[in-house]
Amino acid sequence: GCEGSYDVVYIPQDKRSGCNRGYAFINFLSESSFKAASDHLRGKVFPGKCSNKVTAVAVANIQGREELLAADRERANRPANAGYGTNYWRS
Repeated sequence: GCEGSYDVVYIPQDKRSGCNRGYAFINFLSESSFKAASDHLRGKVFPGKCSNKVTAVAVANIQGREELLAADRERANRPANAGYGTNYWRS
């Protein structure tokens, strides 16, 4: 699997529905880890009650663990985002 190849997974969640917002960010520790994971995840459908979306993979505008966490803290302080939460997993 991908164990040890990332240091944080960020999944925004809609607090009202309890479902994720349909996207996630994974901070990989190397470009080769990103490539291997993206090849594995691209086109995958995760079973669940909230969505049957097909996984797409892209490079995020924000790069790095600390930058990602800082951007989420900033986003959480905006009044328009009061109904949203975040789930984090750290490797």
